[in-house]
Amino acid sequence: MDMKLLFLTLAVITLAGCQNPMGLSKAEWQALPPEQQAEYRRQQAVIDEQRRREQAIINEQRRQEQAALEARQQAEAAQRAHMEEMRLAALYAHARYGDIVTVTIEGGLVNFSKHRAYEPVRFEILRGQRKEIEFAQLGSSGTKIFVPVRLSDDGQTFYFDEGARDRIVLINANNVWQTGKRYEGMAIHDTSSRSLASAINIHLQYKNFGNRPVPQPQPPTPPPAGRPVPGKPLQRTP
Repeated sequence: MDMKLLFLTLAVITLAGCQNPMGLSKAEWQALPPEQQAEYRRQQAVIDEQRRREQAIINEQRRQEQAALEARQQAEAAQRAHMEEMRLAALYAHARYGDIVTVTIEGGLVNFSKHRAYEPVRFEILRGQRKEIEFAQLGSSGTKIFVPVRLSDDGQTFYFDEGARDRIVLINANNVWQTGKRYEGMAIHDTSSRSLASAINIHLQYKNFGNRPVPQPQPPTPPPAGRPVPGKPLQRTP
């Protein structure tokens, strides 16, 4: 390859996008004889095809790397979710009175693009837990929104639509959740909130675990035949 062709080959890399083959200016291109123009077009086609293949390889490598990254992230997220489920299951299994609050929300309106009535919801929440609660539009159960709620670490404060600037905050004053407390006409005016709740009613009450089962005493196991029983005279066979 002569020096001029080498220069032109290198120039095409830095002058990609020029209209004429090999990065030539309009004047340089027009000064070439037809045979040279045809040769340059052929060389340019070879270079373009090589560049296309190299870019395709790069794109495929990036796609595979992105797919592998997403797969790792999904696997890690699934593992975290599984561990969280196990942690919560253990906490629920060993929960004591006052650790879990039963929540009922009904009445009023929430925001399904527009204020609409919703199907009442009832759920349990553990102290320190955060949940996304599903609200389904009344008469159109396929239309749903999800609203974040949280119970404080000490189990004394309940937050509804936690991310809103004027979220609903309910406190267990004077231990009213022991017998149950109904908060009526609660509303959120933050237009960026998820629920934009209007006149909803929230009832909070500690979960009643009831009487825990008492282990029953097992009857004594009789000794094997032919062996003396403590406290009983041995019977002799005549």
